[in-house]
Amino acid sequence: LRSSLIDTIRNEASSSDDFSIVCPSPSSNLFMGAYVRGYVARKDERFGSFVRFLNGLTGLIPKLKKGLDESLYETILCKVTALDITSSPPKILLKKVSESDISKKKRKIESRNKGSVSQRQIQVGDLIGDV
Repeated sequence: LRSSLIDTIRNEASSSDDFSIVCPSPSSNLFMGAYVRGYVARKDERFGSFVRFLNGLTGLIPKLKKGLDESLYETILCKVTALDITSSPPKILLKKVSESDISKKKRKIESRNKGSVSQRQIQVGDLIGDV
């Protein structure tokens, strides 16, 4: 395994935010929007690149999403764009992203939350709107 995959597996247990990167397996709780790390196991001119994860779990980067631009056996970071859990193993559609894309989105969310949350203390007698 490549060092980036090993680091991802080690860091999975310690991070629990929405932007954490996981290396999924068939038994993991995967959701749309999750960031996953795997490697390109196969390229098919008809479909795109197949990305392999733990225990043989495989996702697809469609050729319309530049799936054919990936190198074979390259370790890549992806975002889950579609997920069909009705079949076993689940069908996973992916989009390649970079570490900088994730950090930009994280900073954007943090700055948005910082500006919208007021630090006012609630006191007895204050009227509070619908929560």
